[in-house]
Amino acid sequence: MLRVDGRPIRQSAIDALRAEFRLGGTEDTEARAQEEAVRREFVRREAERLDVAVDADEVAARRRAQLVTQLGGEEALSAALAKIPITDAQLRSGLRDGVLREAVQDAKYGSIAVTAARRAPYYDKHRRGVPREASAHLEMIQVRAERIGETALRRLDEGPSLRRGRAGSSPPTRSPRPPAGTWGPSRSPPCLRPSAGRSSRPASAR
Repeated sequence: MLRVDGRPIRQSAIDALRAEFRLGGTEDTEARAQEEAVRREFVRREAERLDVAVDADEVAARRRAQLVTQLGGEEALSAALAKIPITDAQLRSGLRDGVLREAVQDAKYGSIAVTAARRAPYYDKHRRGVPREASAHLEMIQVRAERIGETALRRLDEGPSLRRGRAGSSPPTRSPRPPAGTWGPSRSPPCLRPSAGRSSRPASAR
């Protein structure tokens, strides 16, 4: 049995975490569940030390926003829970852990602000601790027209010009029309092909 500072972590908690992972569509290995169980127990202990409590209204709101809305309502949620299987009480327990973790973060680090003036000196000071540049692993890039795709690929080939751009500065939007093409590894620059993953064949415009 796992223990955190003498507190036992029972197998039932591990099993509930694995079910929670399956509900979210992620890997549900025993080792991963054990690591998460230990992590959550540390968060609970820190919450006790800081006298931080869970907001029940926030848990209920998160359940509605993240699960009921995404799955299509209470009936769909109940069906999904039965299929895993996982009880609604176990589901709410997992949501409480998430809310508690954020509350602990706010209590410990809420007064810390990351600004451009602070970020650059910190990076320069700790640059040796960064082993390599960040990378993006893409499965596909969907575009509305072939011309847009060609422009995107040209910018990816250029590299530095893309990094100097404002990638990610605009909020995501829902396209009123389906994309006209799908760009996979065969159409990607050589530097992206090993990590591009699965993709569909190019689709014709609708």
